[in-house]
Amino acid sequence: LIYKDYTVDDLLSTFVDNHNHVWSGTYGNGVFEFDIVRNRFTGSLNVENSALSSNYIKDITQLTDGTLCFATLRTGIDLYSSSDSSFRNIRFSPFTHHYESDYINNVFEDSKGRLWVLSWYGAFVLDEQYHLIGSYTTDQGLISNELTAITEDINGDIWLGSCPL
Repeated sequence: LIYKDYTVDDLLSTFVDNHNHVWSGTYGNGVFEFDIVRNRFTGSLNVENSALSSNYIKDITQLTDGTLCFATLRTGIDLYSSSDSSFRNIRFSPFTHHYESDYINNVFEDSKGRLWVLSWYGAFVLDEQYHLIGSYTTDQGLISNELTAITEDINGDIWLGSCPL
């Protein structure tokens, strides 16, 4: 990825939003936005030029309401509204008292509008107002706390994947 003569070679995630913009999350350089239709970069977000909480973006998804959700390494998730350039940060370590809870691997919105957040210390489930409504760790029967993959099947069941023990 080359942005304004600056090469970014540590891509962690890419996502195409509903406006045909490609969002690229990096390891240390924040997020870059590319407009597919105009074939040009339209900007970047990082801790120096925005309220993005971390320059380490592991995953990106767009929620039903259009909000972009950035999974960060170390600072939970950032919810970004491109319409007014506002951010909301949600951390999970205050609930668990484990810093690994804010190392986020994946974010996923299920068919019921719940936001699943997979971390190095389990899964967190948020309702549509982003209130914590559930959490899952090895204490609740998971084989590992470090979760790395999620999907939903046609029955609405959530499937989680983890790192090897």
